[in-house]
Amino acid sequence: MLPATVLAQFQIATNNGTITILKYTGSGGTVIIPDTTNGLPVTTIGTNAFYNSTSLTNVIIGTNVISIQLQAFLYCPALTSVTIPNSVTSFGDYVFNSCQSLTSVTIPTGASSTGNGTFGGCGSLTSLFIGTNVTSIGKGAFVFCSSLTNISLPTSVTNIELKAFKGCTSLASVIIPAGVTKIGANAFSGCNNLTNITIPNSVTSIGADAFSSCKNLTSITIPNSVTSIGAYAFYDCGLTSITIPNSITNIGGFAFIGCTSLTNVTIPTSVTKIGAFAFYGCGLTSITIPDNVTSIEADAFDRCTNLTSITIPTSINSIKALTFYNCGLTSITIPDNVTSIGEMAFTDCAKLTNVTIGNGVTNIEQSAFADCVSLNNITIGNHVVKIGSLAFEQCTNLTNITIPSSIIKIGDGAFHKCGNLTEVFFLGNAPKLSSAIFDSDNKATIHYLPGATGWETNFSGRPTTPWTGKTP
Repeated sequence: MLPATVLAQFQIATNNGTITILKYTGSGGTVIIPDTTNGLPVTTIGTNAFYNSTSLTNVIIGTNVISIQLQAFLYCPALTSVTIPNSVTSFGDYVFNSCQSLTSVTIPTGASSTGNGTFGGCGSLTSLFIGTNVTSIGKGAFVFCSSLTNISLPTSVTNIELKAFKGCTSLASVIIPAGVTKIGANAFSGCNNLTNITIPNSVTSIGADAFSSCKNLTSITIPNSVTSIGAYAFYDCGLTSITIPNSITNIGGFAFIGCTSLTNVTIPTSVTKIGAFAFYGCGLTSITIPDNVTSIEADAFDRCTNLTSITIPTSINSIKALTFYNCGLTSITIPDNVTSIGEMAFTDCAKLTNVTIGNGVTNIEQSAFADCVSLNNITIGNHVVKIGSLAFEQCTNLTNITIPSSIIKIGDGAFHKCGNLTEVFFLGNAPKLSSAIFDSDNKATIHYLPGATGWETNFSGRPTTPWTGKTP
């Protein structure tokens, strides 16, 4: 490339018989980029050529330009219109980014991609035409185009990259073409006016945060072609029901977190894992978990306060921490295949009255059933060896409980503030003593079987007595 020269309102350079515009030096207003200069075609608008041209209002690009390079028109706040010829095949990243007054754009048929961040932050953009040869909507291509109400994606598009339409708060409806295979992370996040979107059968992946905070999106059909749903994919959406296709094996962590209107979910038998926080804070009233699910991660149904019923399948071997924290469950049966109940797994389930813990459980961890204030009936399986500290703290409606002979340790405060607990029946020898197991349980009496060892007249501050004809 030859040294730059000054020509009228441009600094230019010549390279192999073509002209590149290096820098705009004019005073603004309407600018016409010529087809030719000095008999040579103008083919390239260089990096930062018009950057921060604050008085530029209109641009007409000559028909020989094939490349608009990186940040060429970045932050031209007064630019209202640009004419891009079909000769343009290449957009650099952030070409028109932060052109806050730009209202209309036509991406020519010669281009195969929009580029990354190309029109990001063009908050006045209301009209958009994408050429029929574009195959990829780049990363953040239209991010925060808050006035964009409608888009028509050509059938040539196969890829919608991450953050492509993030923050397009006026966008109401989107039809995704049949060739698209991937919806990238954050692709439509924050499109809180979006009420309707069609996902074709070609899509195999919905990325993380793809539709997060689409508060008016009440219904969506996920096609059978989709094999994965990313984390936060539908976070804080307005969904009321969702059918997960039988192609999905993993419901990603946080996938539907905060969907407070979501009352109905159908999980297919193909799903083997429900990720952490997957349905946190949802409005679910009931849910059926298929037998193929082997893992429900921590907080999966945390704060589903309307969830009154759930069946835990026999394929699950552990209930993780906070899985059902603050749920509306009234009764729960934990099957024999489950071996552990995690910390705070059922804490603050204020409506829970009945609990049956299967014979496979060996550990009830800390605060597992704390603050279950309605709990009055609990059956503990005969293989539990440890009840963690504060496990049944403030279960104020609990009046009696039977402790199986397998128990060897009860943690501090396990029954703290169970004020109505009057009788505790032990089926075995005295477990390892912890302090204040029955703290504030002033009505409780400890019953043990004659012949059992380790018992004294007092156990952790409460009086003991052998059974005298009374059975638990």
